[in-house]
Amino acid sequence: KKKSSEKERVRNLQIKQLLEEIRYHVPFVEKNLSKIRTLRLASEYINHLRRIINGEMVWIDGLIF
Repeated sequence: KKKSSEKERVRNLQIKQLLEEIRYHVPFVEKNLSKIRTLRLASEYINHLRRIINGEMVWIDGLIF
């Protein structure tokens, strides 16, 4: 049981560190957002960057680029 709880503690620490890294790299992600909201915003940002790289039209502040 002790080994299991130690693994869980390490896993939770790793998740926390990864979420902090996401918050650092993804614009407009605030520190106090939930884990799921942070991951959704990161996913949206990655898709946005993918569309830019693929030359697709992208909406930014009501303008198309």
